[in-house]
Amino acid sequence: MKTMISLLFLVASSVSYANVSGAWTGWGEWTYEGSGVHCDSMKLNFIESDNKLTRTGGYFDCQIVGLDVSPAEWTKQGNNLVSDGEIVGTITDNTFHLTENYDEDVKVVSDIKIDGGHCDYSEIWYGKKGDVIYKIVGRLFRKQN
Repeated sequence: MKTMISLLFLVASSVSYANVSGAWTGWGEWTYEGSGVHCDSMKLNFIESDNKLTRTGGYFDCQIVGLDVSPAEWTKQGNNLVSDGEIVGTITDNTFHLTENYDEDVKVVSDIKIDGGHCDYSEIWYGKKGDVIYKIVGRLFRKQN
């Protein structure tokens, strides 16, 4: 009986992930061509279920520039995040990695690493030749209800 309980605990703990659901707020920096501006307010909202990850929106207020973060939804298939039948990201333990196409010449790569009640956020915009256009980083905290 002890072996069975231990085995169930091991299986349950090995497939758990940090859930990103909630309203996240914090601050960061937006860098363009090596120069950065402080982002006084960064907000992101997610809903995560067993089979979906949904970004319901957000906004980055970075003094002279702002960014509306569009809603998006991905299907979870194992450790993969899928959109329109293509793998566009991964989920491993407490890390989410996504690649989105802004347009045909620009892709946006985002990484979210959750550590307890906060996450470290990175979003890099790449041009057609792989050059970095923007780099946005931040530390966000899950809003407590």
